[in-house]
Amino acid sequence: FLLVGIENTERRRDMTGPTDVERDKRIAVRVGGSAAFRRFIRTELMPRVKARYRTTAETAVVGESLAGLFVVETFFREPDLFDSYIAFDPSLWWNNHRLVTEADSLLRARPAGRKTLYLASSAEPELADLTQRLAAVLRRGAFPGLQWDYLPMPEETHATIYHPAALRAFRTVFAPDSARSPASRDEQEIRAARAAFNAAIARHDIPSILTFLEEEFHASVSSGDFVNSRREMGASFATRFAEFTDARYVRTPEAVDVSSMGPFASEHGTWVGSWTTPTGPYRIGGRYSAYWRRSSRKWLLHAELYVPLFCEGAACS
Repeated sequence: FLLVGIENTERRRDMTGPTDVERDKRIAVRVGGSAAFRRFIRTELMPRVKARYRTTAETAVVGESLAGLFVVETFFREPDLFDSYIAFDPSLWWNNHRLVTEADSLLRARPAGRKTLYLASSAEPELADLTQRLAAVLRRGAFPGLQWDYLPMPEETHATIYHPAALRAFRTVFAPDSARSPASRDEQEIRAARAAFNAAIARHDIPSILTFLEEEFHASVSSGDFVNSRREMGASFATRFAEFTDARYVRTPEAVDVSSMGPFASEHGTWVGSWTTPTGPYRIGGRYSAYWRRSSRKWLLHAELYVPLFCEGAACS
């Protein structure tokens, strides 16, 4: 494909829409110029590229941070401008996170047609939370013609996410149709449950956390200790949250395999825990495996294994 890099003369003006928040207006002398920048892309840039190069009708836009905000806003406000929209760590806090708040109504108002939306987030807490909230809206709804993906990447920071996320996004979004194998309903439900579990941990919502576990849940946690019931797991989380008020754990599934022999499934991927200690920020992470079983109503976790592979921060020693 043909990749076009667009240099901004005033990035914070061009990448942001209107805002009612005074704090937003202080980030630059001028903000709120995204509509004009889209007009430049539509009426000047795209015709110039098509006139100079041999192209197809397929188009895509990719951006990170404020440029990610521009991508998401364009998807909602002018969805016919591109076919695929790819946003990493989008600054969805803009205008008191209005795009997230209005996402459901904007999605339902979008015109019919095939579109692709790809989202990824790093370990940056506010951006990850808002991107997860947008993904939750997408997950709850049924939006004909929309193919979307959300990839949490807690192993990355806001400064490092772009290159690894872009590689994953391009391989997913631009894969030949024959290479795309849609996930089964069971796999989708398990991935949705994992995302909701992560969100419950971020809220420190113990009652919600327990709804994802079987009564006789078992786990081998990163310390090497064993947990032998849902009640013990809840108590473990409660202790951690009481000690560290900003504690977060994010599990990112890489594969979910549903058994053909019964209501069982395996999940494996990467995990990251982070919080602030008296000696400064602390991050620990590695790989995990999970054993899911389907009850009469939904998938529940029967067991988990967490293996620590890295540690960052003074408290590691």
